[in-house]
Amino acid sequence: MTRRRAVAALAVALAVRASAVRAQPVIEPGRLEIGIGPQWTGHAALGSRNANETTGAGSPFTLFSSSTDLASATGLEARIGVRVLRRLEAEVVGSYATPSLVIQTSADSESAPGVAAKERLRQFTIHGAAVWYVPARRAGARTAPFVTAGVGYLRHVHEKDVLLAGGTVYEAGAGIKQLLVSRDRPRLKGVGVRADVRAVARAKGVAPDGGTHVSPAVTASLFVRF
Repeated sequence: MTRRRAVAALAVALAVRASAVRAQPVIEPGRLEIGIGPQWTGHAALGSRNANETTGAGSPFTLFSSSTDLASATGLEARIGVRVLRRLEAEVVGSYATPSLVIQTSADSESAPGVAAKERLRQFTIHGAAVWYVPARRAGARTAPFVTAGVGYLRHVHEKDVLLAGGTVYEAGAGIKQLLVSRDRPRLKGVGVRADVRAVARAKGVAPDGGTHVSPAVTASLFVRF
């Protein structure tokens, strides 16, 4: 009876161990990852202001109101990642896009129709990020869900490259990687695709209020591992 109990206990332990192994995140081969692909970033409302004139009595009189928006845009994102721990990777990420800055006037004191002024910007970002692989029991052997967060530098270039506006970019989100090819070679270790959805918070930059404004972002990329 004692032997049967020992065998049963061993079987249970092995089953639990196998389940735990299956639940571990997929770790792609290689320590270095390089990826590139398109990124779509959504619209951001940058606030509104009133153009006021001081009357003879000293009180403000509103001439018109204006609202500023940064339109959605599709750009390019590139990243280099290094595996730090079994589930953790550190990344350096850069992106480039050309969103439009739109200023809309309204509520004119002389009832003039509203006017929309549009300017194409060049937007650059570079930031550091961390990627944490999340254990998933139902994920396949080549599938790796993850969460990510990062912070870095934002620059807007406008007025025919004369004016520069700097700021900070914060990102947080989640995604999934799918390893397509895995090879045991000295150099190229694997090839795969990555998709993630993030919240992007842009602080300062061309925002007239100097505040922080959040937009959704979706990225799809092809990566190679070495």
